[in-house]
Amino acid sequence: MQRLLLCDPIDRRAVVRIVEGGVGKETQLFVTNKRIVIGDNKGAIKVCKIAGAGVKVGTNFNFTVGGRNVTVAAGPRDQGGFCKLLRGFDRGSNVKVTEAFRSGVRVSRIVVQPADRKVSSSKANRTATVRVGKGTTVVKFTNTRN
Repeated sequence: MQRLLLCDPIDRRAVVRIVEGGVGKETQLFVTNKRIVIGDNKGAIKVCKIAGAGVKVGTNFNFTVGGRNVTVAAGPRDQGGFCKLLRGFDRGSNVKVTEAFRSGVRVSRIVVQPADRKVSSSKANRTATVRVGKGTTVVKFTNTRN
């Protein structure tokens, strides 16, 4: 039986199956961290996908972030969704984040954190434009079933 259900080092998330039994059946998870230094003139964008009403957790959504493609699975609302981190954007630049069209669902909410980094957003066009700052700019898209 596979015990490692999800390993996402970018989002620092692991999900393992715990089985009943004694020490011989224990589930062990070992994590090794690596420090990554982002230069003073670079920032990161974290794209999060939240499963709203009628959207199944784990459903994949495709995004374009400043010309880069990334797939993010929809995560539970109470956990802030599932996220992917993209590094290396020039600080002070504006970056457009676009969710690809998906039949049967609509973008019901777009949140940018910190809020002052939001340049614009359009639920109808499935886009948010953000200003890259020091550290990480978070963009959260919530979808609901039509």
